[in-house]
Amino acid sequence: MIDALTPLFVAALALRGVPLPPPVLTVDDTPGAAMFTTIQAAVDVAPAGATIRVASGAYAGFALEGKDLAVIADAGASATVFGVVYVSNVAADSEVLLRGLTIVGLGDPGAWLFACNGSVWIEDCTLQGTSTSPQHAPGEPGLLVKSCADVRVSRCVLQASDGTSEVVGFVPSAGGNALDATDSTVRLFDSLAMAGGGGQSTSALEGGDGGDAVRLVRSRVTVWGSQLHGGNGGASLGQFVGGAWICGVSGDGGHAFRAIEPPAPPSIHALGLGLVPGSAGAKAPGPLCAGGMPGVMLYGLFESDVLHHTGPYRPFFTESPAEDGAAARIHLQGQPGDLALVALGVPVVPFPLAGMIGSLYLLPSASVLKAGVWSAAAFDPLLVPLPQQAAGFESLRAYLQGAVVTSAGEVRLLAPATLLAIDDAI
Repeated sequence: MIDALTPLFVAALALRGVPLPPPVLTVDDTPGAAMFTTIQAAVDVAPAGATIRVASGAYAGFALEGKDLAVIADAGASATVFGVVYVSNVAADSEVLLRGLTIVGLGDPGAWLFACNGSVWIEDCTLQGTSTSPQHAPGEPGLLVKSCADVRVSRCVLQASDGTSEVVGFVPSAGGNALDATDSTVRLFDSLAMAGGGGQSTSALEGGDGGDAVRLVRSRVTVWGSQLHGGNGGASLGQFVGGAWICGVSGDGGHAFRAIEPPAPPSIHALGLGLVPGSAGAKAPGPLCAGGMPGVMLYGLFESDVLHHTGPYRPFFTESPAEDGAAARIHLQGQPGDLALVALGVPVVPFPLAGMIGSLYLLPSASVLKAGVWSAAAFDPLLVPLPQQAAGFESLRAYLQGAVVTSAGEVRLLAPATLLAIDDAI
């Protein structure tokens, strides 16, 4: 039996060759090699809709406020940002795309999103929070989201930092949460979220608690095809004084999901997850010394708050940027027995389905690009030629949507994806 038609892929503009007036700005930390040597300088002058193309190198953190921009690492580049990336006040009709960056917050989250009514897409990034203070500083999140309507994270690593351990005059602190969202809607696909561990006590103080992989405050999340790891609690090693142990309590393990004031159920849509709660910290060896509690998969939630979708799930993504006149690489990772269809369509209206908002597409009869029984050779990757564009073309940002149709007739949206086409002369 065919279990799924996967993916049913449609793209609004990917192959239509429609040039957009916003330019491509180039960044390289080597002086003279590009238009700018810092990302922030390019952001400051970029018009709405522009693409900022970043070469391999090391860059300072940057802020995008009220901008409609794409900031992407060049194909095959290793672009590392040292310092938080702050995105705020994205308008409802605007979008921000971060792709291919490694972001290391310096005493901050990797990325901080605030008050965005538009969409924020983060693809193929590593977001790492770091703590720089040695004195009772809780771990920093990999991704901190506050008051954002539509955040989409695909194929990313979200790494929180550990809490600080005991120093003279300061107790151990808790580890950071990998994804920390307040009053927001977040979608997480094919990603790894790793919370920070609690700080350690070398005396009789309590160990720090481990962070949570996903912490939600009045927020909703869709998590598909991802691994969520709670942080381990910090040890409390105790002190052996006068022939007896003086003990503290070791830290609790962090949870895979923690919710505070969850909205009306279901607040979590889950499919194809690996959930690994954190373990309790090690306790002192004394017979009366107590250990903390291990983390759990769901904390602060009832089962009714979580809608567990059953299979199948299929990864779907692109490689960007792609140059006009070359081939775009689109990956449809199916299984033997699947049928696959790739088509070009025009989005008509937003289409809500299973906690996600996709687009309903019209597919003209001549729009099918490839169809057949799935095989890796045929569909992973699928090479789609991008027509050479006329003079004046610089960039095109297209949004793609995958879907699965099960043998029972259920339609399920897969991860959305972006495809950036850039003039081959840039």
